[in-house]
Amino acid sequence: MRKQTKVLAKNLMAARKGNLPPEKYNGYAECPFTVSRSTVVFAEFDDQYQPMPTIPKVPTWKESRASWVVDRDIFPQVYWNLILKGRA
Repeated sequence: MRKQTKVLAKNLMAARKGNLPPEKYNGYAECPFTVSRSTVVFAEFDDQYQPMPTIPKVPTWKESRASWVVDRDIFPQVYWNLILKGRA
């Protein structure tokens, strides 16, 4: 979502000035899959469904409790308090 928002903002500003959109979204998507009551797997991929990990050397495709905490506690805070306010 954060990457989509930046592309959208730049393209809207260009359109308001009568210019062509300068940015193109690369299709990145991230989907958290809850595997158990305390573990999550993050699937990160592009618009061709090819893996597109954002954190090198961290296996987000393996289920973990840390991913569950991030999905349950951290992501909502980042979304509501940073992304929607244009701070991330």
